[in-house]
Order: sequence, then C-alpha cells, then structure tokens
Amino acid sequence: MQEISHRLETLSRYVPPGQRVADIGTDHAYLPVYLVSRGIATRVIAGDIHRGPFLVARENVRRAGLQDQIAVRCGDGLATIAPREVQTVILAGMGGGTIIKILENHPAVTRTINRLVMQPMNDVPQLRRWLDDNDWYIFAEDLVEEDGLIYHIVVAEPTGREGLTPTALEIGPRLLERGHPLLVKILSRQLDKYRHIAGQMAKSTRPETVAKREELEYRIRVMEEVLAKCLSVSSR
Repeated sequence: MQEISHRLETLSRYVPPGQRVADIGTDHAYLPVYLVSRGIATRVIAGDIHRGPFLVARENVRRAGLQDQIAVRCGDGLATIAPREVQTVILAGMGGGTIIKILENHPAVTRTINRLVMQPMNDVPQLRRWLDDNDWYIFAEDLVEEDGLIYHIVVAEPTGREGLTPTALEIGPRLLERGHPLLVKILSRQLDKYRHIAGQMAKSTRPETVAKREELEYRIRVMEEVLAKCLSVSSR
C-alpha cells in the first residue's frame, strides 16, 4: 500500500467513513488511493486541473487496481463533479482564496456538499470569514507540522454561521478552544512575518497603505494577546 505523508494522513481522519468523496487538486491521487485502500471511502473522485498530475494520478490508480472505486478526472475545481455525486469534498494544498473561488464558482455543487475538509496554504482568516458568512460551521481545526512547515486544517459543515469574533477569525475558533500545542510556534512565526510587513508599510504615507498597516497592527495585537495566554498556560 502507498505510504502517504503525515499531512495527508491527518486529512484522512476528518473524512467520515463510508462516504463518497471528491479530492479536488488531487495531484498524484495518493490520498484517494489511501482512503479507498483503508476502507474509509466507498468511492472517490480524484480531480486535477493540470493534465500532467491527472495522467500520473490515473496511472497510480491503475497500479493500485482501484479503477472501479476511484474516478480520475481532469477539470477545474468542482466542475469535475455533479451535484450530490459526493458527500465530502477535500480541498488541500492550495490558497485560501483559491478554495473560496472553487466553492463560489459552482454553487449548485457546493450546496449539496455535507462536509468540507480543507488545508489552505495561506489566507486562512479570509477562508474562515467566508465560511462563517456563508453558513458553514467550522467544527474542527488542526495543525500539522511536516518538514519544518506548519499546515492548517479546517473542517466545516453547512449547519449555520457561528458569528466568529475577530480573534477567532485570525487564530481559529477550534484551535483556541483546544489550545493546540502548535499554536505557540505558529503564532510566533506569524507575528515575526506581520511585524516585518508592518515595518515596511510604515515607510509609506499613502492613505491606503496606512489603513492596511492599521488593520495589520490590530491583528498583531490580537495575536500577541493570544500568544501571551498560551505561554502562560504552558508555563504552569
């Protein structure tokens, strides 16, 4: 059986057993093969917009002998699946803005999804805001460290908006609740990045830059408060 990364294995834990699944942006279809081989999913659609990965994914599925349970399709986002064809959709390894566009571009499909399992590479607060504004409840979040990088996992179901606070949008409501052990590390890294950007912005007097810097400085203060609380708890 094909071994998969810690990141992909963690994603698989948030896929409800016995469901039909779509892995959008599947790359080489490692996760679909794992889901079916482990009996987690009954059927998987592995979609990728790029022909190169699509061909590799199709060959990997053939080698695994899972052509009857994994359909490999080449197409743009949710265009590769029909409404109600799957129950869970995985969107991993792409930007948060890209995930939002994929969900917005095919509302007829998005409305029939029961669960989203996402691993955004950036713009995580913006993704949380979109989910909350569009009546998706974030019921699970996770952080995975792999090869020196920390990845966010956001899992949502269409059960109504929570009305997330600015702090929850920035840090993650479920990460805050559970006090995730990687929070201190990721907050420290993000603060260093934000402080550097704010320092660069301070050199400009353009009104739009000043406004963006003020917003960023607010986010910095929020993160500093949360980081201080995390450090206080860990030192007890």
